[in-house]
Amino acid sequence: MVFNVSAERLFELIAGPQDWRRDLKSYQRGRDAAGNAWIRKTNRRGQTVTYAVVALDPPRRYVARISDRNLPYGGQWTYEFEPRGPQQVSLRITEQGEVYNPLFRFVSRFVIGHTATIDQYLRALAGQTGGSVSIQP
Repeated sequence: MVFNVSAERLFELIAGPQDWRRDLKSYQRGRDAAGNAWIRKTNRRGQTVTYAVVALDPPRRYVARISDRNLPYGGQWTYEFEPRGPQQVSLRITEQGEVYNPLFRFVSRFVIGHTATIDQYLRALAGQTGGSVSIQP
């Protein structure tokens, strides 16, 4: 997806506090005893998920993975930013998701859709940058 903002601004929206997301109730950042960065997000339904920050290279690349082991799903998201000028940036998100429970896997594929969450995320992100959404697989 292409956004009409600087790479720095888009990176800030994605890697920083996500108060722009209506689906989140809270967003916390911290570091564990070893100094590793983590992010904890709680959605409006009260489900909390903790993510480990795997890579942070502003404003080029950001990688986060679910660190909770007790969820029926897991995954990692890689965000790659390619500036196309001072106020335009291309964003590529690669999701490597896993759904462990066969029932949840069925629901994800045939009821919700594998891309529903990331599509919602991109729409919200576009709303913050004044853009429209044209999602390409």
